[in-house]
Amino acid sequence: MAAADSFSLLPDDLLVRVIFFLPVRDAARTSVLSRRWRPLWLSTDALNLDSSSYGSSRPNQYSRSLEPYKLKKRLLSDAGAALHAAGRCLVTKLSLFVNGKDERYCRDVMNDSTSAFGYYGTRRDPYDLLVELLAVAELRRIEELRLDFYTEKKENYMLYLYNLDAAVLPSNTLRVLDLACSWIKLPQGDGGATFLLPRLSVLRLRRCYSAMKDLEDFIRAAPCLDSLHIQCHNFNSYRPTSCDRLTLHCPTVTSLTLASLRLEPNESIEVDAPCLHTFKYEGGFVDFSIKPPAATELARVELAFIFYLPEKPWFGPFWRFIHKFRHAKILKLKVPNIEGIAVHKDFQHEHLVMLPGLQRLELEGHCSDDPGRRGDAAVAVANLLQCCPVMNSLQIRIIKPNNGFRDISGSRVSVLQDFRASLNLFEGRRYPKEITAITDDAPNNASSQVADLPGLSGCEFGCLRNHLKNVKLEFELKDLNTFEVCLARFFGENVSVLEVLQIDDGKRKFLSHISWMVDRWRADALDRPRLQMERYYADAKIGSEVAGQPPAAMVPSSQIILSPPKQRDRVSDLPDGVLGHVLSFLPTPEAGRAALLCRRWRYMFGHVHTISYEEQEGERSNDWDTFYHVAKERKSCSGKLLDAINVALLCRRRCAGRTDHVPLRSFRVAFDNIVPGWDARHVDHWLTYVLQHADREARDLQLDLRFLLGPICAHDNPRFNNYGWSGPRGHRSAMADKNSFQTDSDSDEDHDMGSYRLPGRLFSCAALKTLCLAHCLLKLPTEVNLPCLETLRLTGILTDSGRSVQRLVQSCPCLQDLTLEAVRHLRTLSVLHRRLRCFALRCCHNAKSVHIDASELVSLEYRGAVPAESLLTLHGSPPQKYSCTVDICTQVTKNVAEHAAFRKFLGSFSGTQRLHLHHGRLHRRCLSSGGLPLFPCMTRLVLQGRVESLGFVGVLRHILEQTPNLEVLTLYMAEQAEQRHQASASVDGWRGHENNATAMASFAKPCLRLRVKEINMVHYEGNETQRTLARLVFGNAMVLERLCVVFKKERFAVQAGLKKEIEALARAGTERIFM
Repeated sequence: MAAADSFSLLPDDLLVRVIFFLPVRDAARTSVLSRRWRPLWLSTDALNLDSSSYGSSRPNQYSRSLEPYKLKKRLLSDAGAALHAAGRCLVTKLSLFVNGKDERYCRDVMNDSTSAFGYYGTRRDPYDLLVELLAVAELRRIEELRLDFYTEKKENYMLYLYNLDAAVLPSNTLRVLDLACSWIKLPQGDGGATFLLPRLSVLRLRRCYSAMKDLEDFIRAAPCLDSLHIQCHNFNSYRPTSCDRLTLHCPTVTSLTLASLRLEPNESIEVDAPCLHTFKYEGGFVDFSIKPPAATELARVELAFIFYLPEKPWFGPFWRFIHKFRHAKILKLKVPNIEGIAVHKDFQHEHLVMLPGLQRLELEGHCSDDPGRRGDAAVAVANLLQCCPVMNSLQIRIIKPNNGFRDISGSRVSVLQDFRASLNLFEGRRYPKEITAITDDAPNNASSQVADLPGLSGCEFGCLRNHLKNVKLEFELKDLNTFEVCLARFFGENVSVLEVLQIDDGKRKFLSHISWMVDRWRADALDRPRLQMERYYADAKIGSEVAGQPPAAMVPSSQIILSPPKQRDRVSDLPDGVLGHVLSFLPTPEAGRAALLCRRWRYMFGHVHTISYEEQEGERSNDWDTFYHVAKERKSCSGKLLDAINVALLCRRRCAGRTDHVPLRSFRVAFDNIVPGWDARHVDHWLTYVLQHADREARDLQLDLRFLLGPICAHDNPRFNNYGWSGPRGHRSAMADKNSFQTDSDSDEDHDMGSYRLPGRLFSCAALKTLCLAHCLLKLPTEVNLPCLETLRLTGILTDSGRSVQRLVQSCPCLQDLTLEAVRHLRTLSVLHRRLRCFALRCCHNAKSVHIDASELVSLEYRGAVPAESLLTLHGSPPQKYSCTVDICTQVTKNVAEHAAFRKFLGSFSGTQRLHLHHGRLHRRCLSSGGLPLFPCMTRLVLQGRVESLGFVGVLRHILEQTPNLEVLTLYMAEQAEQRHQASASVDGWRGHENNATAMASFAKPCLRLRVKEINMVHYEGNETQRTLARLVFGNAMVLERLCVVFKKERFAVQAGLKKEIEALARAGTERIFM
């Protein structure tokens, strides 16, 4: 069904108002929409001429651009056609906007052409474009005139200035005049006394140029002026009529704006505006005066100071400027930094100004991160509170320097980190430190991290005690012990009549906002008087009981000796094995620092059974030039890692003579990018030590060796080439040429070819239980025997067509967990171990055939392209409860055969109980109703991918039809930043239903209404599609018992609004969890 034209349902008056803002060219085009639209554009009283509607002004880039004289001719002809059209109403507004590539283009458009109206013949006309337009009879009585110019090339800050002759203006009828980039000149005469604008009420001047006297006379010529706006105005100080004082005589002006006036240091401003109601100023601390001095009618004042000298104290000029507006009711201040307006006690009587009638104050500025200047910012806030005794509303916005609240976290890495943080919150893996502190049940622990503010805490202010009701703080939260958090705590604990306290601490996770902590501080502050009263009565009762005892029973206070209780170090009393086991869970450097605690811990590192040191991904991305050109004596870029591991192993060897040498149980090392040769020799020595000191009886050795950190697949990052990660300067440190390792020769040159070759004795270690290898060369010896190996993980291994991988797997009779990632040479694999419980095949794009025994399989994961039918073969009947994860890492197009292959592959897991499906790169038809397999045993479903269009709503509806026994539905609503190719809004009949009743009925699936007990939405951002999905899912979940929503990083007010929406959708009695 065709979508209804909701726009045409609007009344004609509203449509005419919309066309009022369109350029004349676009307004005329609306007549072809329908018969109803045909006369509407003629009813508008505005004529908007915009050069942008005729194409670009850059002829070298766009073919549609016009030459200046042609553009002028088109503007005049279109204006004449619009004015002389039959049925045209009276035009009262003329707008002219010229966009040019440079100053010359705009000048040619305005000056050099011939008239298209024919009033001056066909010769070259001496008048400019505006003069010709205003000479037309239909435009001689306009009431509103707007003139603006824009040049794309701004060399030396020179803009195009149109030479405006005020004599051509329709002075008798003009009421609104908006000029930009114009040179204002008054008509020749006796000082411009003959020029008059009797009806002008609104005057706006932006980026204009004039002499001071011309501007003063221009304003005096408008006796009925009500609103005056002057911004970025330049004054011609070289003219003889120039002076050092700008006097604005505005007897009727109620709204005045002066922004960024180009004044000299010795020039001043004088304003005579007895009726002034609103005043805005932006600029430096100039000599400013206003008449009358006690302007009681002035209600709103906005001051933005942007020029100052940071090395000089400027609180004096600031407070002198504030003194001019001491009777204002609303004051908005924007200062370069808040510390600069602070006035300490010795100078308060001289500079501070009382604002007896101020009711609302807004302060915006930068606050230094230096803890030493925190007191100055607190004194500045205290000064403002002291000067505003009846203030009832306060807003403080602390911004970052230069960029305010601009969000700079839109990169791919930040998006992925935010999504991973949402997953960690949902899965309960870990909580960030700020969330742990804020959600702590003990308020004293969180409050101890927030210090008091010297100069503000402990002070009494009348507005806090009797008047202040609304407080709003805006800032970007970095740490708990910052000035912003201390200020929030102060207002939460000290405002007596507070009604609204709004804290906007930036985009954060829902539980990491300090609003929760501020609420707890506020509740404790309100409860403090009651506790003090109870304590007072308890002390009085105890005092009366003591007073009633006989004097002999009284003990003199001088005889009472209070000795502090002995503190016993119970941790040090634990056995050495227990302490070493505890230290093994810490990073190796921190475990080594435990030797500094006391003599008891000096040799405790010898009982640590885990050695772990990892570099961060990209840690050495910028040190290749230093390594190769500057510091040639260095043999490795991983000096810190090599030194740390060597020191740890030497420390264990040194402690072995004094304590029982504890066998190693775990050894983990990760290089950001290993350097061939030198690093490899160190790794050989480490592995020799580890294999010698492994526990051969326990047989629980865990080895994790990663020689490259980065994406494992080319589809995850463009910097990852066909053979591996392509580092800086084209250094290929972990991968070699595609055909370099097709032979089985054991050459000593393997280290020089860019990859580390594992020693042969590693594959005959009987104590090895877990082996994880990443980006190294796998050359197996003649005999391979790993009888106790249970977990094997191979990532980016270089080997020969999978034969070495097959031999390695066959030599592990106890193998239970097998993971293969980006094994490029793997072709075929057979894993027929009946003990296999977990199997993962990720990004092995050359694999042709994989056979596994699924008799005891618990977890199965596949990541790669849409597989062929013969890729994965499951032998034996899988157990009833096993989970499956499917992630297609390549883009699935509209190929019907590819869709059928994916559905067939997905059908091989129809017996799974848990399914985790990544749908980010799937085409919508892959999950359409036709051909989608049935999952009768599935009780848990996880869908991961972007949810941005209504197409996903239709996809989810089809999936719910094929899962009749579903109980838990989880939606991970984000993935990689570039995966925004979600299905369109029209998916198999789903076009966004016309009403909620129809949409709700189409989503009423049996499993959703009768079976689903838990719904989880992770990384919920609240766009239109996600809100629609939440309304349909929660509205049909009749037996829902638990819902969990993890919000995306956003401001607290937005997250609180989304929380209320979801709470209104959920059924009564449903457990609601928000994170």
